Amino acid sequence: MEEFLDYLIKQIVTKPEEVKIEKEEKDGQLFFTVGVAEEDRGRLIGRGGNIINSLRHLLNIKAQKEGRQVFLRLNF
Repeated sequence: MEEFLDYLIKQIVTKPEEVKIEKEEKDGQLFFTVGVAEEDRGRLIGRGGNIINSLRHLLNIKAQKEGRQVFLRLNF
């Protein structure tokens, strides 16, 4: 799932080499914390939060297929 998230985010940002994803697992839940370059923050969030919400939705679909719960946080 981390590779899936990494691929999606790197397709959105202008500096894919600065994408950092931290993964933490607690009680069967996955927490992903994403960091990007300062100029890519707005691009990742999108107008009205549309892009970040879409990423969360895609992750939740993938997690449900695996019987897990996933959370996506941004680290600014």
